[in-house]
Parts: sequence; structure tokens; C-alpha cells
Amino acid sequence: MQTLLAFDIGGTNSRALAAQFDGAVVRPHPAMARPEVRQLKDISSLLEFVSQAVETLGERPEATVIAAAGPSDGRRVLLTNWPGTPEFAVEMLAKYGMTKATRLVNDLVAGAHGLAGELETGRGDLFNPLDRWSREIAPEGNVVYVAPGTGLGAAGIVREGAANPVVVGCESQHTPMYRFAEDIGDVLDVMESDLG
Repeated sequence: MQTLLAFDIGGTNSRALAAQFDGAVVRPHPAMARPEVRQLKDISSLLEFVSQAVETLGERPEATVIAAAGPSDGRRVLLTNWPGTPEFAVEMLAKYGMTKATRLVNDLVAGAHGLAGELETGRGDLFNPLDRWSREIAPEGNVVYVAPGTGLGAAGIVREGAANPVVVGCESQHTPMYRFAEDIGDVLDVMESDLG
């Protein structure tokens, strides 16, 4: 059995939950079967929350996923729902025993992957369709996943013509293009000089 530690870092509430998995079998971790909930306001309180979760778990997780409101490249995330939009990086977690299998993801992209998995198994009953038509088309068509929270976000699930569902993040509150790569920074510099 391997252990997965998952965090949902929101603008108002943040949660931690652990699971044990063996192939396709996933079950709640006995040490953290219910979500631990905190209100975090800065990076230091986030790191303290991670430290407490690992201590509660009583073991080093094989994998950790942190879903947060903001654009992410898998190793960094810009927390758009926090004052000053601070950057959080996987490297900050090294001293808490996090492995290389730690990933940061956009929270709406994570939620959309959850919905895609539910739809693929034929369940999907954990999610509320906006109307009866959505329930009828969802098993086969493309889907827009909308989630209200401190902000309002959306992600698309492209299913038509795809062997596996493809999730596309498209949150309107995350429109600033973040400089994860040098070439993106170059494009922004040109755009800013033309507009300035």
C-alpha cells in the first residue's frame, strides 16, 4: 500500500486529506480519513499546515498533490487568491519529507480531472449538472466544469475524439500570463513595450 497526501489550498479555506492506494484500489488513510481544514493567509502558515499534516500522517507519503488557486507548471504555483499573489514552489517542501512525486496543480484542473474520472466510470453523481440536458449529454460530450469558491473558476473537459479526456484550465480570474519560461517572458516584454 502506498500513501497519497493531498491538499486543496483555497483563498478562504484549505484542506488536507490522505489516502492509501494499491493500483486502482484507493481507500482513506486511517490516520487522516477526514479532511483537516485550516484558514491560511501566507506561505509560512501553508508550510506549517504541510508539516502538521505529515506529522498527523505519521509517515512520509509516496506522492503529494497540492491543488491551489493559480496558474501552475507542476513545480510552482502563483497563488492568485492570496494578498500579494505569492509564489509557492515544490522545493519549499523538501524539509518536510516530500518526494520528487510532489506536484502542484491548478485547483480547477484538479477538480475537472475528478469529474472526468467520475464520468468515465459512469458515476458523475458527485457533481451537479446545471440542467437536465447537461446530465443527458455529459456521458459522451465535452464538459465545462465550473466551481465557485473565493473566486469563480472553470475548466474544460474535451472528450469528443479523444482516447482519454483532456482537461483544459480556463479560469477567467487567472488571466495574467505568468513567466514560467524565458520564452513567455520575452513575449510579454514585447507586448508590454507595444502597449506602453
